[in-house]
Amino acid sequence: MSISEIKIAETETEKAEIYRLRYQLYIEEMSGGRRHTEADGAARQLHDESDEHAIQFYGRQDAG
Repeated sequence: MSISEIKIAETETEKAEIYRLRYQLYIEEMSGGRRHTEADGAARQLHDESDEHAIQFYGRQDAG
């Protein structure tokens, strides 16, 4: 698969997807729970106060 487009996350849904991916990578796969105390285990999201002002970019993959 290749990335078909790079977008800016503008909606809360898009941002939540990014925060869930961060949680999966940094907390679950890299066992970073002790380093990332700002992680929200109930929502399975990782974000902090800098995200309120940051521009979030993400890539979408082609289905084919």
